[in-house]
Amino acid sequence: MGDDAFAHIAALSREALQARWEAIYKAPPPRGLHRGLLERAIAWHEQAARDGGLPVWVQRQLADTGGASGGPAQRKDGAARARSRPNAGTRLV
Repeated sequence: MGDDAFAHIAALSREALQARWEAIYKAPPPRGLHRGLLERAIAWHEQAARDGGLPVWVQRQLADTGGASGGPAQRKDGAARARSRPNAGTRLV
């Protein structure tokens, strides 16, 4: 892990890591998820809670691109941005 503040996470059993994941993300971890990713995701969440999460400029950028919600990006006037990729089945000429 590298950071002594999160060394306790590396000492957890896989079952404890999975329980911590479920408490944080309100869902079980994906099947086959590598232990290292479980540890890093939990450490990131704890660090974000401790240090305040993402900087405001990153939150704004995610909101502008639709990355925070996973939905379509919205322009400042409220209209949805055009997709950057063609729909499946589009014939390119």
